[in-house]
Amino acid sequence: MLVGLLYLRQEIWSRLAKLHEEYPHLHVVVRGGANYAVEGSKHMSPYVKGDKLYRAYSGDIPEGYWLTPKNPGNQITAIRKLALPPSNTATNVAQVQVKSYFQAETSTVNGLFKQPGGGFQIHLNSFSNVTFGPTNSLPIGIMPFTLSNLFENISD
Repeated sequence: MLVGLLYLRQEIWSRLAKLHEEYPHLHVVVRGGANYAVEGSKHMSPYVKGDKLYRAYSGDIPEGYWLTPKNPGNQITAIRKLALPPSNTATNVAQVQVKSYFQAETSTVNGLFKQPGGGFQIHLNSFSNVTFGPTNSLPIGIMPFTLSNLFENISD
């Protein structure tokens, strides 16, 4: 029963994440409820004119409320470090320019969607202080592996 409920919860979050990707202007927070940040890592950070932030995304709309302070460099790093939902394959990265001073919640990404997390995320409250663009394609990258995860799906 518990496994079924956990699967249902993850399925609901996956569907909400897909809706958020398609309609980012609705400002629905779909980062796994209260578990989107490592416990104790949330704090308010100041951002000033000229700061550069980044958003990894897939699809045609670069705007979104979740950013990161460092370009992830490739799709695999973005997906793993930012614990992106399955609907976000991180094919693109948008550079986000800060136009004027604001404060935003900054935290360490908690592991979600079967990804380890550990990167840093910034949650915007509005787009009024930032400009999205330019955008670039992200290369795929190299998937890290260990002997245990290399053979985990092989059965006798």
